Amino acid sequence: MPGWLPAALYAALALFLFREFAVSKDMLFGTDTMALGYFARKFYADFVRTAQEFPMWNPFVFGGLPFVDAMHGDIFYPTTLLSFVLPVHRAMGWKLVVHVFLAGVFTYVWLRRLGLSRAAATWGGTAYMLAPMLVSLVYPGHDGKLFVTALTPLLFWATDRAVAGPALAGCAALALVVALLVFTAHTQLAYFAVWGAVLWAVYRLFRWWGLAALFLGLLVLAVARAAIGGILGLLVFGIAGAAALAGVALTRPGLRTAVARFALFAAGGFLGVGVGAVQLVAPACYVGGAPAAVCGETFGYSQRVAKTTQAEEERGYAYSTSWSLHPEEAVSLVVPEFIGANLSTRSGPVETYWGRNLFKLNHEYAGALGLFLTPLLFLRRRRGTAGGEGGGGDAGPVAQSGFLVALAVIALVYALGATTPFFRIFYHLVPGVKLFRAPSSIMFLFALAATTLGALAIDMLGERAGDAAFARRLRTYFLAVAGALLVLALLASAGDTLSRLWTGTVYEGITAEKGRALSANLGEMRRGFWITFALATLTAALLWGFVRGRVKTGAMMVGLVALAVVEEVRVDARFIQTAPPAALFPADETIVALQQEQRRSDPFRVFALPPDAETNIPALYGIEQVLGHHGNEIGRYRDLVEGDRLLRNELRILKLLNARFLLSPGELRGAGLRVAVRGRRWVLYELEGAFPRAFLVGRFEVVPDAIALERLLDSEFDAAASVLLSEPLAPEEEPQENSVGLVRWLERGVNRYSLEVNTSGPALLVIGENYYPAWKASVDGRPARVLRANYTLRAVPVPAGAHRVELFYESGLLRASLWLSLACGIFVLALLTAPRLQRAFRDPVSR
Repeated sequence: MPGWLPAALYAALALFLFREFAVSKDMLFGTDTMALGYFARKFYADFVRTAQEFPMWNPFVFGGLPFVDAMHGDIFYPTTLLSFVLPVHRAMGWKLVVHVFLAGVFTYVWLRRLGLSRAAATWGGTAYMLAPMLVSLVYPGHDGKLFVTALTPLLFWATDRAVAGPALAGCAALALVVALLVFTAHTQLAYFAVWGAVLWAVYRLFRWWGLAALFLGLLVLAVARAAIGGILGLLVFGIAGAAALAGVALTRPGLRTAVARFALFAAGGFLGVGVGAVQLVAPACYVGGAPAAVCGETFGYSQRVAKTTQAEEERGYAYSTSWSLHPEEAVSLVVPEFIGANLSTRSGPVETYWGRNLFKLNHEYAGALGLFLTPLLFLRRRRGTAGGEGGGGDAGPVAQSGFLVALAVIALVYALGATTPFFRIFYHLVPGVKLFRAPSSIMFLFALAATTLGALAIDMLGERAGDAAFARRLRTYFLAVAGALLVLALLASAGDTLSRLWTGTVYEGITAEKGRALSANLGEMRRGFWITFALATLTAALLWGFVRGRVKTGAMMVGLVALAVVEEVRVDARFIQTAPPAALFPADETIVALQQEQRRSDPFRVFALPPDAETNIPALYGIEQVLGHHGNEIGRYRDLVEGDRLLRNELRILKLLNARFLLSPGELRGAGLRVAVRGRRWVLYELEGAFPRAFLVGRFEVVPDAIALERLLDSEFDAAASVLLSEPLAPEEEPQENSVGLVRWLERGVNRYSLEVNTSGPALLVIGENYYPAWKASVDGRPARVLRANYTLRAVPVPAGAHRVELFYESGLLRASLWLSLACGIFVLALLTAPRLQRAFRDPVSR
């Protein structure tokens, strides 16, 4: 088989799968793409093009939030460059297509590393790249998850290369892959991928006793952190672990090489994290996932902190186990139609998901063929060892199958979350788990393990051709599987027999709504069981014919690849939809009116009423919103707008937040509301009494956060004359109670802005934008303090007279992490190029 053929096959399959997108000018539909992804990428690309600088702040949603710290997608990832040369909606789609293709290529490279034949590796690449577990992520718009899933086989390849020998180039290659994972901006899946890589490295070097030692080490770490404290416990664990490894290496000379190689692997991983520091450090501080001593004042600003590290035990556990798999999803790993889905299609909505989560927008199905083939490895053990192209190690592929089965089981148990009691082991032992939810996200490790096992089984069959004893076992296995699937297919065809059996034993608490979805899904369920039975039967016939010598190797491989395409594309197709951006992000006369008003007046915000309150459509057109959609907004602002606070006490909070306009899908009645524009989709109202974005006050109160919110809602508190502060003022900063003055905007930018302030006496300039420690201020060029005011907004003390006040974003943490990334990146490049430079100097004679 020519070396280029697998890549050509993968490219053809990716283009076929996304053919509607490839030949159109539309965008790939994704629910999160609509909610945030498209706005975030378009804001980024447009700002860089027009301002010729990097955005540090997003002013358009939730009172503003830090662009890097709060995370706005893959802003540092290499394929993001497409957004600067293509229309953003097309660039976002092509990134997904490219990564589906790369998933196949990287899986092929990984399997060849294990010593598998080109034919088996080609099948593995096909099965992994088309797995609905990967492709279905297009529909929910989970591009970061898709990127990590595509990169994971490359991470395993780099890990194996790093532990196979002492070459520094292997360490550098691993660092680059880890950096790519970090730059995807999906920290959770990148962390899970690193779990798999660490487990593989430990197994390759130390075998099963090494994995047992790792588990005991995690147990010691949990005890140390509980007894001593987080960072100190981690430090004690690290010192003890390093001392133990050094002791083992000194007393057991045979393990010295393994310990040294593991240290090199760890160095490569940490170096990769260093390269990705600019993407990792500030966001980790923002969500409270990094040491407070490192983060300084930016620690824990995200609204997610209240759900994770600061949550009560059971509430935190419930958050971490939300969006788990359940028994219904586990069955759908074999019969994907079993569980149903919640999709919007051209022919109408599909509401057939009857599982225990709120809804289902993707699928964890990795293909049944890999699962069907895996037991063949254990029908008879392979003798001896096998090397492979690239030096896959000192244990043959079949010997490694035990590890891969264990990895698949670990991933599945974790994905099941609270469905089993074992998740508490992860929750309490493994650092970082408390920060995440959606345990089902780990299923890409299950998919890679299952695909690798299937490819190993395909290669093993070639060595068993003509083996009569193996053929008998194979026949028994095939008959058992086909018989079981036939029985299930017949049950599924017998009306609602199977569903009643399931809900009467496994899912007794099914709600009426889910029951209706189950009834709607019965036809698909029946179809799915028969398709799975047919695929298993065809696979069995193909493999039986090969083992008996009636089917040639080439024909078997073509058949297996074709079966993988058919079984997975049938699921993939419904998760790939296209639409023109104008249809997904409509603008009417109200949006045009807001844009015109924005050009001729001071800054203002718009409050979109439900069902548009948590969409970013106005922000997409450059209009600042009171709310919007993000998911990682500043916690205090989320507190301020939570529940009914915006609408209480004559809209006091809404007015304070500079909401001059309300955007409603229908007519409103109320005092202080004036119709500004009636559009085809919305009615735009102007709200009387809205505060300006910046104004002066002469009084202040210092109040704790615990009472600040209620004080703001108190009708006796005059927010036009007084401000709530979180800390006392210095004597020279205190305002004069009767001060009056004017504020005029001079310059309004994303990263900086300036105002002209003229006041009769010392005053506090209140600015209706989120306080964040990276914002700095100057008055007439001299540094001034930025105070946290009115719970989450800003205030700057200004003396009497006319002054120029400037505010600008300046993050020392982000600057330091950028320098760390650059330094580590240069070091990695040096490690990659040093061997070539050495060879060039040793052999200066040109050839």
